[in-house]
Amino acid sequence: MYTQFHKLLNQSTWIVTLTLSFLLSSCKNDKLPILGLRTFENNDTIYAKTPDFALENQFGQLITKDSLKEKLHIANFFFTSCPTICPKTIRSMMRIADHFKGNNQLVFINFSIDFRKDSVPKLKSYYDKLNHPLDQFHLLHIPTKEKIKEIAEKYMSIAAEDP
Repeated sequence: MYTQFHKLLNQSTWIVTLTLSFLLSSCKNDKLPILGLRTFENNDTIYAKTPDFALENQFGQLITKDSLKEKLHIANFFFTSCPTICPKTIRSMMRIADHFKGNNQLVFINFSIDFRKDSVPKLKSYYDKLNHPLDQFHLLHIPTKEKIKEIAEKYMSIAAEDP
């Protein structure tokens, strides 16, 4: 009987010890890492920011970085002739926009990466075919290959023209 009691006590001690060590090790105050692009100026870390841009949307309205001030935005890169993933990402963006309908603090910007084919009228036609009018949902025309690359890099996107 004495040995059974010691075995039980020994097992209980191990269980309590393991539980306490688990609890104490999980109580660390580690900060989550900040991911993304960053530069250093005068020994200060400068984190990635929304790139400067002034682009026309599907209605010919100018959308700029300043249009997004004090707002959360979700960015997407697509092109209207894309037959595979682009329609899926646009539909996903629309579902999110539907969920947050009426929230003017959330803006959806979809950057077209086909500057040759996706003119403003083409983006308007594409938007009309979606048959799902949404406020704060912009299809943006980027006029040059260089500007596409610049914006995509700032958003850490691999959006690029096929070789």
